Amino acid sequence: DPNSSLEGLNKGIWNVSVVSLLKELIGAIKENRNLNQGSTFEDGFMALKLANACYKSLNLKRTIKL
Repeated sequence: DPNSSLEGLNKGIWNVSVVSLLKELIGAIKENRNLNQGSTFEDGFMALKLANACYKSLNLKRTIKL
């Protein structure tokens, strides 16, 4: 990630990746356009569904089909 070498930026993966997100968001706002990169609401929803299925699988000790 080119942002990993930015001076003064904590090198944790979240800190580095959020810089790209914020650059894209600011660019979209300034240019009055939709985002070209990044996750969608549907991506977040599916990730939450997966996390919930993992938790349920752990508690029930069985496979959960999505």
